[in-house]
Amino acid sequence: KIYLLFDEIQLVSNWEKSINAYRIDLNCDIYITGSNSKLLSGELATLISGRYIKIDLYPFSFNEILEYYKVTNGNLTKDNEKSIFNKYLKYGGLPRVLDFDDDEKIDYLTDIYSTIVLKDIIYRNNMRNIGFLERLIKFLITNTGQIFSVNSIKKYLKHENINVSTNTISTYLKHITEAYILLKAQREEIKTKKLLSVNEKYYCIDPGFYQLQAGVNKSRGQILENVVFLELIRRKYRVTVGNIGKQEIDFICRKHDKTIYIQVSESILDENTREREFNPLEKISDNYPKYVLTLDDWDYSKNGITHLNVIDFLKNENI
Repeated sequence: KIYLLFDEIQLVSNWEKSINAYRIDLNCDIYITGSNSKLLSGELATLISGRYIKIDLYPFSFNEILEYYKVTNGNLTKDNEKSIFNKYLKYGGLPRVLDFDDDEKIDYLTDIYSTIVLKDIIYRNNMRNIGFLERLIKFLITNTGQIFSVNSIKKYLKHENINVSTNTISTYLKHITEAYILLKAQREEIKTKKLLSVNEKYYCIDPGFYQLQAGVNKSRGQILENVVFLELIRRKYRVTVGNIGKQEIDFICRKHDKTIYIQVSESILDENTREREFNPLEKISDNYPKYVLTLDDWDYSKNGITHLNVIDFLKNENI
């Protein structure tokens, strides 16, 4: 059997017809890669409908990074794992990052980020307002995990003396998510299971990009929520943001016949914070598993709600 591998194939005109011709004429397996979500949304899906498997690739998970360090350094202690986790929060999981020292990590991340913005967003979509695009991406990344609507973004930009239409913002958001630099999570009304069409959340594809954009102003709570979201996506969950009354549940996660609810907080040592994180979960009437994930080492599980350290959650792929 022949194996054909094509990288960044979306850059070639009419590539769909060639791929289909190879499939028909040759005894072959064909592997095609591309850094844009529109790769399989065009003619190829029609030409080879039902004959392909789509695989989403993400930066390394925390578990994969631990495997790398085990191979290169041997068994790890609990302190080693915490140190590696802190580096993961700061520099992310792009594989080459693991080979560089700290200064080189930032240079590498900057180059990758710039390439995505330039090649996969600006060139691909022939975008002209580059300054606005960069400001919009920075705003979304530094406020990762916050609820936005197109109108709220417009009001913020107007305050910054940037006047753009809601249509322009929507178009730019579409291009940004298609390039996988940001992932979108819709909001859901828990009681009715209705998806809400406004006020979405955006999460960065890699914690390292958050470090680049937020810098010294970065929020540990925000990046923890981002890391948990990425892990849930890797585990093939369909993730939405829950809305119950005036309260929010960070993540409703579903796959097949499995559902779990998750709250993420840096710490719940403070009693008021603990109440704020547990209370929305306690209002859910079904019996699906509910988790509160933090950096705390104490166990505050109660009322059927499991409190876990984030590192333990990331290492336990059975959740």
